[in-house]
Amino acid sequence: MPSVIRLLGAAVLAVGLAAVPTVAHAHTDFDFSLPTDGASVAEPVAEITVGFTEPVTLVGAGFEVLDPQGNVHTPFAVTDDDTVFRLQLDPPIAGGEAAVRYEVRAEDGHVLSGGIRFTIEAPVPTTAPPSTTTAPASSTAPAVSAAPSSSAAPVTTAPPVTTAPPIDDMAAATSDSVADAADATSADADEADDGGDGSTTTVIVIAAVVVALGATGFLLVRSRSSA
Repeated sequence: MPSVIRLLGAAVLAVGLAAVPTVAHAHTDFDFSLPTDGASVAEPVAEITVGFTEPVTLVGAGFEVLDPQGNVHTPFAVTDDDTVFRLQLDPPIAGGEAAVRYEVRAEDGHVLSGGIRFTIEAPVPTTAPPSTTTAPASSTAPAVSAAPSSSAAPVTTAPPVTTAPPIDDMAAATSDSVADAADATSADADEADDGGDGSTTTVIVIAAVVVALGATGFLLVRSRSSA
């Protein structure tokens, strides 16, 4: 009999435990993303949204974005409730497949990590090179300075040419001199007749002078004629 009672009590306890509701412990998990995992978008992406089922805190880098060119970006994460995070990128990414990696810690201390991938069909924006157009040169030719006038060469005035007296005049002058000498000789001769031997010497000298003058005049006339 005691055994039966014990069996009935164990059965009631088991039923009672089964009837007591259990408290469910929520488990934090990844919820959604924009763009979604595996999606294709047509425009460059400047913001990515990642949501979780419960509030989380970032661990380490928190979020990292790998762009199609292989560059790793640490976006600026904005959140209002620690559940949904908006990852902002500047400049936007484009040109192929991109990926987002996350690492967060739940309120119960559980660390959650994972990632998503999506494709951006828009090409990478190209930066226009700086303009290298050269401004056209002015068509106006620079003013040409007039060359300074050269200094006038000094004019050398030739010395006045002394005109030689005509040959005829020179000959006449010589003849006059000879005539004058002859007259003087005649006068001296007259005086010689009166003065004796002393006058004779004078006459000889005068005659020599006359002859010399005549010879000089003759040579001068001859040289001018030859010239």
